[in-house]
Amino acid sequence: NLEELIEISIKNFEKNGIDVHLAKDAEEARKIVEKLSGEKIVKSKTNVGEEIGIREYLRRKGKEVTETDCGAFIVDMLNKKSAHPVDPAIGIELKEIARVLGCEASEESIKEKVRKIVEKKFGEADTGITGANFFSSDGSIFLVENEGNIAKVIGKEKVIVITTLEKVVKDREEGIIASLAQSLFSTARIAKYIHIVSGPTGTGDLGKYLRGMHGAEEIHMVLIDNGRKELLKSEFREILKCINCGLCVLSCPLFPEPGFEHRGVRGVILQSFQKEPKDLAKEIWKCTGCELCYQICPVGINLHE
Repeated sequence: NLEELIEISIKNFEKNGIDVHLAKDAEEARKIVEKLSGEKIVKSKTNVGEEIGIREYLRRKGKEVTETDCGAFIVDMLNKKSAHPVDPAIGIELKEIARVLGCEASEESIKEKVRKIVEKKFGEADTGITGANFFSSDGSIFLVENEGNIAKVIGKEKVIVITTLEKVVKDREEGIIASLAQSLFSTARIAKYIHIVSGPTGTGDLGKYLRGMHGAEEIHMVLIDNGRKELLKSEFREILKCINCGLCVLSCPLFPEPGFEHRGVRGVILQSFQKEPKDLAKEIWKCTGCELCYQICPVGINLHE
């Protein structure tokens, strides 16, 4: 009932003051985000953003984009590919990071250096871009995090949420359950914050309700298909149950094999609905058949099969 839930979602988001923009593919999504965003952007880590190449696209259009997640900031600064959907900087040596940042090669020094750089960018930004872990058809967006950067991204006057169709759940109760599952299974660490966003900020303390106070005055959701509807009709539809915890990738004996924007088996299947076979051939993932990904999957997707 995905399409039915999406239809209900759009009506409820619009009613809650969140503008929904539908995009059939990555190109259309990029153009929508470009049109909506200001010139100085702070961005949280988003795998959908990686999928559509939004950071690089906006920079080519002359906009300033700052990654605010510590790992994503480091990967971007070093001009590397994200190694993992949850921990993008995993495997990068501290001395390599410190050399570029100009600080001591210790966790604390690097953390403080990144924090100071990003804090300055938060103060200058006019737009926040984030993904969504889930969204509910009764009109709420769910965001799971540890660092507190997402709280600041969604605190900008204009906020753009980039997400895909399969992130929908029936209602807020399911959204909370899914968010807890994602936080518990995400590389075996419990997330510290779960945000539930149901509309722009505002105040009713002056008699009349006024939109915009200490946070977002304008929220846009860019809802992207990019092959999902076609995938839903196929024998591989089970992939859309994925909650993006990253455990399958972390358990894989080939990790961190580079290549796909979505690594592992899920990446092969998802991108087969986005690209031609010839475009995948040069970087196709090599499965050993060990089935660890299937055994560890918290939602029971038979990735091996």
